[in-house]
Amino acid sequence: MKDKVYHSSYTSGITELTPRPGSHGVPYVYAAKDKVVSVAFMTNKKNSCGDLSYWKGRNQETGKMAIVERYPGAFNDLYNGVSGSIYVLPGDTFQEDKTQWDEEVVSAEAVPILEEIKIDNIWEYLKELEKEGALEIYIYPNRHKSMSQNDDDLVQRILTRNWTNTFAKLQMVIPEFHEKLQNAANQYQIISGIQKEKK
Repeated sequence: MKDKVYHSSYTSGITELTPRPGSHGVPYVYAAKDKVVSVAFMTNKKNSCGDLSYWKGRNQETGKMAIVERYPGAFNDLYNGVSGSIYVLPGDTFQEDKTQWDEEVVSAEAVPILEEIKIDNIWEYLKELEKEGALEIYIYPNRHKSMSQNDDDLVQRILTRNWTNTFAKLQMVIPEFHEKLQNAANQYQIISGIQKEKK
């Protein structure tokens, strides 16, 4: 494990992080191995379509993290004007391979804060990281070659999760999603407006 890992928060002044139940149902302190990954998670979900608004992943050729805008203006909706802090944590208690994403690590113990990096505007900070060569930013319609080239991955995620409100917002910015959804829905059952895969 790396000597240091990173945790993002909209709250400043934290001195210790304690384990809390997450989506996996186990109390953990969650962190990222890469500061860039941690920063990219700090988004404005109210003014955007959440994690349907962008793709993030690592460029295996360059080793850099990449974020890809999925509709025009998505990064402005997600990041512009958002402030928060990146907390630098000691990595000795963190474990890998406990979640489905290899960029993420967890600790079952309380973790002290080594350093707080305050960020006034996440979008400006991300652009600085790109200038420094630490991040690749793809503005719509440019895409990273490792991601879906036709947004079918978004359709499947919408259909199999309770994201109907997010889908309604996404339809407004990507109108062609309506036809894609209807075509995909032929293989799915629609219950109370929530799309669930047939058993």
